[in-house]
Amino acid sequence: MTAKEKQTSVKYEVVLGGGGIKGYGHIGVLKALHERSIKIGMVTGVSIGSAVAAMYRNGYTPDEALEILLKEFTIFNKKVIGKGKKPSSMTTMLSLVSGIDLLPFFQDVLTRYEVKPRRNLRIVAFDALQMKPVVFQGLKYDIATAVAASCSIPVVMRPVWTGDWKKGKTGRTIVDRVRGKVDETVLVDGGVYHPAPHEFCKGPAIISRLGVASQMPQETYDECSTWAEYVFQSIEVAAGRFIKRNFPDENSGHVVVNSGKPDVGTLTFGICHEQALGMVDYAYAETHRVLDLKKIGTPPKSK
Repeated sequence: MTAKEKQTSVKYEVVLGGGGIKGYGHIGVLKALHERSIKIGMVTGVSIGSAVAAMYRNGYTPDEALEILLKEFTIFNKKVIGKGKKPSSMTTMLSLVSGIDLLPFFQDVLTRYEVKPRRNLRIVAFDALQMKPVVFQGLKYDIATAVAASCSIPVVMRPVWTGDWKKGKTGRTIVDRVRGKVDETVLVDGGVYHPAPHEFCKGPAIISRLGVASQMPQETYDECSTWAEYVFQSIEVAAGRFIKRNFPDENSGHVVVNSGKPDVGTLTFGICHEQALGMVDYAYAETHRVLDLKKIGTPPKSK
C-alpha cells in the first residue's frame, strides 16, 4: 500500500466543539471532509456541536443540516430571545434573567426530525454537582436531554435537572448527589469541561474548534440582533485571553481546525442568513487549508 493509499484509508473520529451560533462553522468542516473523501468514524459533539453531530449521525448531509439550522435558529431567535434592538416583551426579558430553557426546544426539534441516539455518536455534557464530564453514548439515553444539557451555557441557559427531584427534597438530594449517593444531578454545557475535548477519542481525530470572538463584528447585524447580543460579544472579546489560557490547544497529535469566525460572538443568535453562510464558507476554506498542510484526504480539483 502506498503512502497516499494509506492516508486515504484512515478513518478519523471527528470532534465538533462548542461555540453557540458559531456552530455553523461545523457545517463547513463537514462539507470539506466529504469533498476530500475522508472516512469518518465516531463523532463527538459538545454544546452546539452536539446538535450538529446528532443530525449528521442521523443521516442528514451537511447541506441538509445547514437548512435545518437556518430554519430552527430563526424560530428560536424570534420565539425565545426576541427580535430587534431591545427585548420585544416582558416574557423575553424574564427568559434572559431566569435562563433560557433549551429542553422543550430540543424535544420539539429532534422529535420532528426523528433524531435518535446512534452507536457512532457521542455527546458530552458536564455534571455541575460532581464537577466532571458526562458522556452520552450508545442507544439507551434521551437524546433531547443530552443535547439540551450539552448546550446549556451556565447563567445564560437553564441547566438540565435529571432524576427524581421531588418538591421539598431538592437541597437534600443535592447533598446526596455530591456525596455520590444518588443519580439525580444538574447538567450544564459540556464546554465547561472543555470546548472541544479529544480524550474520549479512541483513534486519530479531526477537531473542529470554534473558539471565542476576538474582535467585534466586522459587518452590521442590521435588525436581526438584540442589544443583549452586543453586550455578550463585548464580554466575550474581553474574556477571550482568559478562556484561551484555560483551554489551550493541546499538543495531542490530532488535527485541529480553528473553524469559528473571529468576529462572531457565541451568543449572537440573531445573525442574518448571509452571515451564517459566511461562517460556513470561512470554516470550509480553513478546513481545506489545514488538511492541505497535513496532506490528509484528496483535495478537490477546484475549491
